[in-house]
Amino acid sequence: MGALGAISKLAGQIAAGGIVVWSGAYLPWIPWPGSETILLEPDLSYTVTILIIVATINAVNFIDGLDGLAAGVVGISAIAYLIYSYELTNSVGIPSQSVPAVASAILAGVCLGFLPHNFSRARIFMGDTGSMLLGLLLAYGPISSTASLDQNILVHFQGAHPVDRFPTILPLLLAGAIWLIPYTDMLLAVIRRTMKGMSPFDADRQHLHHRLLNLATRTAQPCC
Repeated sequence: MGALGAISKLAGQIAAGGIVVWSGAYLPWIPWPGSETILLEPDLSYTVTILIIVATINAVNFIDGLDGLAAGVVGISAIAYLIYSYELTNSVGIPSQSVPAVASAILAGVCLGFLPHNFSRARIFMGDTGSMLLGLLLAYGPISSTASLDQNILVHFQGAHPVDRFPTILPLLLAGAIWLIPYTDMLLAVIRRTMKGMSPFDADRQHLHHRLLNLATRTAQPCC
């Protein structure tokens, strides 16, 4: 990929993040176990939100190197966010969480419908357009959930009896743990390619999934 193509792609990702922020979905606060929250200033909130969106888009794009990998990881994360939003809507009674619940349900359905055709040997491929769309929708779920959620509702749910929010945000932490692998792979790819004088968007076969595949292939080969 040329430098112009990489810059254009990055500019499009930032523009997509800006549109999400403009629509009102951004992170005004970050949930924390117990009753604490971390409040973000508006400028910092907008910047952090766009950075998360761009990072998630590229993380999903980078792991789209094996049949079923990107759709599988995104599908698991979407189901986790669906359960998270659904529980807030029904158990706690927060109607605003129905929007991220529907968005997560749509994303999970897209991935589950795509996977049968994308398992090895895949008959169809999502390409950059598909993987970036999945990354954008994956980031939108938790961002819109946090943007439309008043943290005081969870702290003072049912009168003066505060609730422990750790079980409530556990699916959020689970999906964050799933993100850890794509984020790590993306960070390693950027460092590796930059040190070689390459563009961070240039393709190679040194991703974590490629190394695991090569390791499995060598292990499966007869020793003699």
